[in-house]
Amino acid sequence: MNLHIRAILADSGPPSHIQCAQNGIWEQALGKEGDFVLPGFEHFDRWYASATDFALEIFFRDKSDNTLFVGMRWINTGVDDIYALLSNVEHVVIQEKHTGNAVTTLEALASNFGISFFEDRVDFLELGVNNLWKSTGSCSFWKVGDRPPDDQSLRSRIARDAPQLLACQPNELMLEVAANLPLPHWLGLCVSKPYQGEHRLDFPLLHHAVVELHLDPE
Repeated sequence: MNLHIRAILADSGPPSHIQCAQNGIWEQALGKEGDFVLPGFEHFDRWYASATDFALEIFFRDKSDNTLFVGMRWINTGVDDIYALLSNVEHVVIQEKHTGNAVTTLEALASNFGISFFEDRVDFLELGVNNLWKSTGSCSFWKVGDRPPDDQSLRSRIARDAPQLLACQPNELMLEVAANLPLPHWLGLCVSKPYQGEHRLDFPLLHHAVVELHLDPE
């Protein structure tokens, strides 16, 4: 695992819950209220329907008690395989719930799946609103090959491409740190602070999170 990402994840608490979505619609995620229990196969099959994109996220709290999540996606995978892997993830989360953190949880999943997470480079960074990614709109502001953004370029890019993210939001604003291989997976870091019952983007927090990743433009 990338040492910088490992250091970020190591400061988390144990996993709290799982949520999963079909076709990227987190607004209708299964378990988004933190009450995920793997349903029976027939119920899950009806929910999964003809989805071509399945994703899940595992939630934690960071050292400042903010939301942190790790997610992964499978494309064009049959419901039997999806149900089996989701059962696997639920089992790992239950095991890690008392003494684990995001690092030990991902390591257990990596061992079970026979893959590595965040082993290679980070491929892109994106800003969005937790569980409102599609409906609010997001801002992809860095990809491999770009120079790491400074504070001013972050402000300018978001104001130009996604000004709605400058407004207060009902859920936390999250920095998504994404990798494409060996399967799409990502880390979500909270970059907002509570404000009058909602959440407002905090640019110093966002810039600090980007710096902590030690991005390599190559």
